[in-house]
Amino acid sequence: MILGLIPLVLVLQGCGGGGGGACTNDKMKVVSQSVTMKGSATMVGKDGNKGMKQAIPMVVTSKIDMEWMRWYIGYETVTKMPNVMDPEQPEQDVTKITKMMLDIKSQKAAIAYDVVGVGVSPMKTCNFMNVPFEGDAQEVAKCVKAGMETSNMAPPAPPGFTVDSQCSMDDGLDVWKVTIKNENGTVTEEWKFDKDSKLEGMALTADGKGAQIDVSLTAESPATSTGPTDEDLDYTQWGMGNCTEGLPTPGPMPPPMAHFQANLPMRFKSLSSMIPVVMKAHEGRRLQGGGMPPIPMGPDGMPMGMEDAPEWIKCFLPKPPGLVTV
Repeated sequence: MILGLIPLVLVLQGCGGGGGGACTNDKMKVVSQSVTMKGSATMVGKDGNKGMKQAIPMVVTSKIDMEWMRWYIGYETVTKMPNVMDPEQPEQDVTKITKMMLDIKSQKAAIAYDVVGVGVSPMKTCNFMNVPFEGDAQEVAKCVKAGMETSNMAPPAPPGFTVDSQCSMDDGLDVWKVTIKNENGTVTEEWKFDKDSKLEGMALTADGKGAQIDVSLTAESPATSTGPTDEDLDYTQWGMGNCTEGLPTPGPMPPPMAHFQANLPMRFKSLSSMIPVVMKAHEGRRLQGGGMPPIPMGPDGMPMGMEDAPEWIKCFLPKPPGLVTV
């Protein structure tokens, strides 16, 4: 979902001009940084979903270390849910908390979820996995940087889609914009960066059949130049209960958020989808030695279901035996 996309902003590059003048940076470089953004997502029903409207406050924290390829992301959303036990307050807050990490240096990945609120039992779940087939952390970082700096900000255009991208300056910030269309609707995303490629904010509009989703997030304070700490990446200290080894199970999700996620294409779920895919791919790679089949791959070399994800995600997939990352 869009909440898992925040580190993905670092994929955007290629400057296409625009009404506000040329961007400061002609290519979007990947830099280590930590930032917390606050905002909301608004979903308005259409067609058969008319009458459905939900505003979802959210807080997103993203931390990335581009030397050793260490990522941490945490987000919190608040949705309104019916409370049949209290007729005088029919809707009360339900909070979903998600934390995830991918540390190529220590060869670990983990995901944890919790849902708390009136009428909801705590739903803590935490899973971690070893990811030993990634290769050297600094080589993976080079792969990601190269993939980002040599490609355009637009994702691959699957059959039936059109993609347009541009970059322009607005109020001293580089605003990177991409618009993706097909017969089912239009998705437009904007990312705002300062001259040092630090994230200042983002916006997304997904106008499709059944619903329109608008997201707006603004940095609470300027991003720092450091990535996650060891404490950030220590999933045993996340307060999500006992973290067990194994593939992650789908996190609990209040119905409005489930509908929200269902209306976003894979591109806008990339990080939150990438880490489970990486974990699944490593499990398939491990089992392959015992005669089990690997994770299904599409004709473009991406895992099935991730065909419209950015090319650089391939840098995180398990390396076949004997393959050297360059």
